[in-house]
Amino acid sequence: MIHRYSIIKSISRFARNVVDCQTYTRKLKELGVEVRFEREQISNMDPTADFIFSILAAMAQEESHSLSENMRWRYKQNFKKGIYRMGNNRILGYDMDEDGKLIPNLDAWIVSHIFNGYSQGKGLTELAKELNALGVKSKRSGNPFTADRIYNMLQNERYIGDTLLQKNPPKDYLTKTPQIGIPYKSYYIKNSHQGIVSREVWDRVQSRITNQKKRRDEKIYISGDQVHFLYGILFCGRCGAPYTRRTVTTRQKTYYKAWNCRERQKGKNGNGCKNPSVREEVILQKIAEASGTKSFCKDSFDERVEKIIVSNGEVQVIPKNID
Repeated sequence: MIHRYSIIKSISRFARNVVDCQTYTRKLKELGVEVRFEREQISNMDPTADFIFSILAAMAQEESHSLSENMRWRYKQNFKKGIYRMGNNRILGYDMDEDGKLIPNLDAWIVSHIFNGYSQGKGLTELAKELNALGVKSKRSGNPFTADRIYNMLQNERYIGDTLLQKNPPKDYLTKTPQIGIPYKSYYIKNSHQGIVSREVWDRVQSRITNQKKRRDEKIYISGDQVHFLYGILFCGRCGAPYTRRTVTTRQKTYYKAWNCRERQKGKNGNGCKNPSVREEVILQKIAEASGTKSFCKDSFDERVEKIIVSNGEVQVIPKNID
């Protein structure tokens, strides 16, 4: 006997792909829950439901894909014309007027303090401590400032009055994860609004950040004097951050090398990236398979591999365009 039921407007509102639709309706059926789809006039209790769901859910999936492509095309055309929306007003130091333009507000001094301090040689942690001592909170979360938060602000072009549109790879319409292997074009709009930081200070800050990155990379070695060949090649398929190398110690006191998302390391309070780490031996084997060799070959790697993406533990090797 059916004790519960749920009425859904349409299959496209319930799930955006065939697998999810069938999986969830079957599980609910096993629990005695009837799912009625109003528009399609079908129930998961119908003996022919699986077959009909396969057809209708596939149509819903294609409809979702078509809408996604149309929206992407419309955004692209608007970006070319300089038409865009900033979305929510969550940029520290700015308010948004009725036309969607960013206007510096009373918190602009915080931005100036950060940029001027860093350009004059202060460290990220030092700046965070100064702001926290003054009781300044992050606008987005209301939490105290951290070095990571300040580091991200120092690279936000909006603080000099510019806007970079389409910063990140477009997201897959089903998984909502970045399609890192898909080519895309960014659009840079100069003087789109009033800046808080002068371009002279901005240039000094970016120069220092670049130099800091170079010095950091020089400290990453594989055998005394070589940077590991996977750095700058291996990226997270969930958030787009680079993967970093670490040594894992097992309970049996054995060791192995693994790579994990750099943003995962920031997740001590639960807000880091959830993409799992991957053993180095697995990555090397995937590279060998993609290169058509039985085992990893450094020469073949340099010649053939453009980028490597890790998504939910799966390793995707993106080859170079070889003429």
